[in-house]
Amino acid sequence: MIPFLLFLGLVAGVIGLVVSLELLEKQKQHYEQQIREIKQQINIAVIRTPNCLCGTPATQQFELEDKTYFACNKCLATQLENV
Repeated sequence: MIPFLLFLGLVAGVIGLVVSLELLEKQKQHYEQQIREIKQQINIAVIRTPNCLCGTPATQQFELEDKTYFACNKCLATQLENV
């Protein structure tokens, strides 16, 4: 009787382990999908961020004569003088 109970406990443990591994794999795939989506959103944001004339990401936007200009904080005064 005791060997049967040990066997039954072992089978239950193996089943529990397999189920746990399946759930972990599904959770891992879910998180990997979320990471891919976030990376894609970051790439889109980086592509759409305009650059200053010096090449750094623009932090300021101003319009003159129906044209939109972009500048970083360092170049803003110079660009305003030149335009």
